[in-house]
Amino acid sequence: GMAAPAGDAQATRGDRTRVFLAKAWVERPIEGPLAPMAAGTWLLLADEDLPEEWRRETGRDGSVRWIVAHRDKGTPETADADAGFVFEDGAAGETFGRNLIAQADDVQGIVHLAGRRLAGSELEYPAPGIVALYRCLLRHFGPRDFSLLHLTRSALAFQNGAYSLAGAALAGLVRMLGAEYGALKARTIDLDERAWSGSAVDIVRSELGSPDSAGEVCYRAGVRYGSVLREQPAAAGAQPMPAPDPSKAYLV
Repeated sequence: GMAAPAGDAQATRGDRTRVFLAKAWVERPIEGPLAPMAAGTWLLLADEDLPEEWRRETGRDGSVRWIVAHRDKGTPETADADAGFVFEDGAAGETFGRNLIAQADDVQGIVHLAGRRLAGSELEYPAPGIVALYRCLLRHFGPRDFSLLHLTRSALAFQNGAYSLAGAALAGLVRMLGAEYGALKARTIDLDERAWSGSAVDIVRSELGSPDSAGEVCYRAGVRYGSVLREQPAAAGAQPMPAPDPSKAYLV
């Protein structure tokens, strides 16, 4: 993971050689009772064809209604099951969001299946249409009692020898939104192939009902992990970190 400064706490001890944190993964099972999934409309964004379990889930009748938006399918003028829009088109995302609000003013949240595999030479970047859609819905509904789950497929290197960057850029945006809006339940979830193909629906329901506040988790061989930051010891011979000047700004 990326290293980050640990803050002023280290400097007060006079030891400026141990000032970095690194991301690590620890087992983090869901504890406590699970709340039921909120009744109302949920938007499912699909970067690729839906697995069979999701087709069954979205076809059920009940208090939870799913609207599915597929990448590059449908037109921005529609916001109904099996519709879609060009995810790379910001104007299309804004239009889709406005039409969705007009059709269903009880949207509870977004589940984004960002599992599209990238070609080896393809760069990952945030899709402007998705960013516009997130902005449109959050502006209308507000972050309170709104959920945003972003699922990636083997995007993390942790216990994964064949990871892909698909969805990584938007995952960073979701983590930022969760940090910016405390009332928003925003979480990125990286699934291994077994979970993606077999238990993703159950995982989504568990994560939506979980009291856990983690903003980033992953599933490996059926085990749930959460990310933590741990202090890293200085390398042998490392020079002390210079004391920062409080009157200046620093770019890291």
